[in-house]
Amino acid sequence: MSTTLAADSSTGSATGEGSPGRRAWLWVHLASLAVGFVVLLYANRNQWFWYDEWDFIARRGLHDPQWSLWRSHNGHWSTLPILAYRTLLYFFGLRTYWPFIGLLIVLHLLLAHVLWRVMLRVGVTPFVATGLAAVFIVLGSGNANIVWAFQIGFVGSMVLGWLMVLSACTVRWGAWRLVGTWVLGVAALMCSGNGTTMVALATFAALAERGWRRALMVMSVPAVVFIAWYVAIGNQNTAALSPRTTPKFVGLGLARSFSTVFGSHSELVGALVLLALVVAVSVRLRQDPRRTALAALALASAFVFFVIAGLGRSALGTASTSTRYVYEAIALGLPAIGLALDMVVTLVRLIRPSSRVLAAAAVVLIGVLVLWTGLTNVRQLRHGVRLQALGALHLRQQLDATVIMINSGQAFFPEARTAAGSPYLSAEQMAVMVRAGWFPPPKPVDRELALRQRAAMQIGVNPQRVPPAGFKPHTGTVAGAALTRAGRCDALTPPPAGRPVMLLPAGAPASFTFSPDAAGTVFVRLSDPGRSAPAGTLRQPVGGGRTYRVVTLPTDLDVRVYLPPGTASTVCGLTLAPAAAAIP
Repeated sequence: MSTTLAADSSTGSATGEGSPGRRAWLWVHLASLAVGFVVLLYANRNQWFWYDEWDFIARRGLHDPQWSLWRSHNGHWSTLPILAYRTLLYFFGLRTYWPFIGLLIVLHLLLAHVLWRVMLRVGVTPFVATGLAAVFIVLGSGNANIVWAFQIGFVGSMVLGWLMVLSACTVRWGAWRLVGTWVLGVAALMCSGNGTTMVALATFAALAERGWRRALMVMSVPAVVFIAWYVAIGNQNTAALSPRTTPKFVGLGLARSFSTVFGSHSELVGALVLLALVVAVSVRLRQDPRRTALAALALASAFVFFVIAGLGRSALGTASTSTRYVYEAIALGLPAIGLALDMVVTLVRLIRPSSRVLAAAAVVLIGVLVLWTGLTNVRQLRHGVRLQALGALHLRQQLDATVIMINSGQAFFPEARTAAGSPYLSAEQMAVMVRAGWFPPPKPVDRELALRQRAAMQIGVNPQRVPPAGFKPHTGTVAGAALTRAGRCDALTPPPAGRPVMLLPAGAPASFTFSPDAAGTVFVRLSDPGRSAPAGTLRQPVGGGRTYRVVTLPTDLDVRVYLPPGTASTVCGLTLAPAAAAIP
């Protein structure tokens, strides 16, 4: 087994391209990619659309979208991921998640292959490069970018960025190569904000290997395009910079990234790993600066990445230890990790040049470390898959309940939000998708979930006084408070610890106002006629001395309104009578 690769000083590329040892490791690497594809596809079999994906689904498009393709998503230029989603939605709708997660997995495996090539290019032995690429395939410490299709933006920026780096540093250079490098750079920028880090890496790599003229050419067009986009559109949806909280964000993010990949959550372990990487890269830079420069610049780019992310995210409470950030850091630090592992064998040979046993033991030690790291990441990946699938399953059940409600022809508030896991999807947008056949046939849901969804979409509690048109006065009963008629309204005065409860029987939609004397929380519950459970509940905090209008749309359900406890309230728009017994 070959443990070294000679380097051609004029090209910086590894020789022995057709050597039997190199070809054998190539086949092992390709086999790991094939196995990884099957494993990741199977692991993600229960995933579904979640959270940010609904921005691309509900608000973006080519025909009269709510937001344009060019507007950023939380500060990220995301035109290419949006186009990818819109294309897949056109052919598959929301009936299956396989094409979406499949695209992510393909991009992830392509990145693993590109990193394998990069590691060989900087002088990592094929044995170590192949092992680390296999670990990256199952990088559970960065699982968000492997189990959530929305992350095609982050992963796409890394793939295109690394391809730009390799293109920028190639010996064969001409007009078409330059144009191709520009296209890769602009595409990386159009996938996510991480593209800026990758364009910077490509620029400095070209500077280190090919000189300042090449670097200026590489940077020119992507920089102009990005600045033009940011000035024209990109600055419209960005958070204020937060330099005061950035240092902590960067330090914690780097330390956790290089510790969790080895199964530890200790910042000290991460700091020691980083120190070891810096030392290893520094030593190799002195021995072979041209080949090692790219690994050193990539490791420095991990720091740059966290600085950029921290400036825009740290004040928002975004955790720098998020697995999606770990993924980015490892994708930039993997060549340095490979060089550091190779140095173990080098040090053994320096100490005992003639000892083949120690050299073999060092190789075995590296193999065991890589295997253990891989198994550790497999465990983290399983955990990430389960968490993502649970959230997706809960959201799917909520939206199934909403589809059933829409198909039954029940009324709903068009602006109502469908679920916490789909914050960009309104009830009206969902109804349009249901009618267009985008949603798969809904599965049966339990009665309590169905009532919760109806409460979210058929009850409104708003600080407004103007009654909607078409509503007639509703009759009801009240318990838990003394009832006093005050003109056209009713004054409810509960005992010190009592909570007024109003029951509006099924029969017609209701619209009324209430004004609590003190702040508290109002609960509006929907249940089947004559029953208090199961029920769907809307919870709404309210302020004292303000008037709120409650509008309920269902006509086939009882409505119970629980006013703030221990405080008097004035209710208008209802005909109330004292209840004969307590209202549950």
